[in-house]
Amino acid sequence: MMSEKLKKLRHFSITGSEEKFGLAERIFHIFMFHATWGCVANFFANILIGMPWVMHVVNFFVTIVIFAFYYLSRAKQKFSIVLVPQNIFLKIVMSLVWFANGGIQSAIGYLLFIPLFINVVVSRYPVFHTLLGLLHIYLLITLEALFPTWVIPYPDAITRYLDICISISWAFMMVAMGVYEFRKNYEREQQKVLQQKETLAKQAHTLALQNSSLERANEIQNRLFSLISHDVRAPLNSLTGALGLLKEGNLTTDEIQMIAGNLYNDVQKTSQLVDNLLQWSLSQRQGIEAQPVVFDLVPIIQEKIELLSPIWKQKRLKIVFNAPPLWVYADSDMVGVVIHNLLGNAIKFSFQEGNIRIQTDIDQHQAWVSVQDNGIGISAENQAKLFGEAYHSTMGTANEKGSGLGLSLCKAFILQNQGQIGVESTPNQGAKFFFSLPLASHKENNNVALPQLSTTKEADLVLVDEN
Repeated sequence: MMSEKLKKLRHFSITGSEEKFGLAERIFHIFMFHATWGCVANFFANILIGMPWVMHVVNFFVTIVIFAFYYLSRAKQKFSIVLVPQNIFLKIVMSLVWFANGGIQSAIGYLLFIPLFINVVVSRYPVFHTLLGLLHIYLLITLEALFPTWVIPYPDAITRYLDICISISWAFMMVAMGVYEFRKNYEREQQKVLQQKETLAKQAHTLALQNSSLERANEIQNRLFSLISHDVRAPLNSLTGALGLLKEGNLTTDEIQMIAGNLYNDVQKTSQLVDNLLQWSLSQRQGIEAQPVVFDLVPIIQEKIELLSPIWKQKRLKIVFNAPPLWVYADSDMVGVVIHNLLGNAIKFSFQEGNIRIQTDIDQHQAWVSVQDNGIGISAENQAKLFGEAYHSTMGTANEKGSGLGLSLCKAFILQNQGQIGVESTPNQGAKFFFSLPLASHKENNNVALPQLSTTKEADLVLVDEN
């Protein structure tokens, strides 16, 4: 029990917590608490300087009453009830001390400003208390002038000097503590305002991110619906129409072959579109992450060339690719999607009997792959849109449609594999897309010989990186 009381006493606050007491109440507690100890100190000081016995009695009585005011306000939370009685009590006490302690020639004139300061600060009516306090001072001066015999003078000059010094020090200390509490409270309030601003800024940022995410989700949804309703639905309609013609049995062999070729191309494009949609949806929802492994890039390029051969052969294109093994450290499935899209774009925008060149190179710790065609090319304005989130798409040289997802997907996959992707192009002269991937180390390659470092420099490159 005793230890609990000591613990409570150790955490005791003179002013009280901000949660329970307002600024006016805390300042009132400071004045009342220190006024109590000031009266105790003044009791002994009066004995030392030889003040009349009546001053000791008054001082003791004032000490008890002031502490009672402090206790009722701090412990019992009766501030509103205590405020008026303490104001009246202090005025009565100061009036008695005025006449019993030298009048206007004493130190009481300095102490009169303490209750005035207290009531101006803590009261709801500071102007009223200012006028009332000044009226009280003027009344005491007037009474002393009219009845000078009421004033009990100091016994000697030294006593008067010491009493004035003590009173001035006490008055200064009381005012200083009140100002200090004001300043401390002001700094706390400023800190609270700054914290609130930071909190509001964080909340605004969070709301902005949430709003951006919602807009992004709506955009994804609208884009998916648009692609499904147009780009996926159109080939299905063509397939339905072709099957209807075949069912009627009125087609010649040449017509059947032509329809079969067209259907094959449509199915290939739709298959690539569906693959892109699936991969793109996962990447937009951040549900797909790179799973890097060591692999040879060349077989994947050859596989994609073979997979797209019906399309580029229909345009009678020439694809040039001849490279030694190139071992990289990346996600092979993602890289396959990138190569498929870049090669598909090169085929799409190449003219009949055009050329497509696929090259590989090594630059320090990066493997570079480029896919170059001599087709319609890309304007500088459109180059800036290729890897953005607007899903820029144009018709191919044979009116091939696109979703606009491919290059955005390529960018996301290459960046996830610590690479770069870019394009350089001149309108009507073709385009060259290129990307880089981390090279596998010699140890991971099982001592497979890597091509020699190339020092070839490219000009006017449009790079896309994380910045």
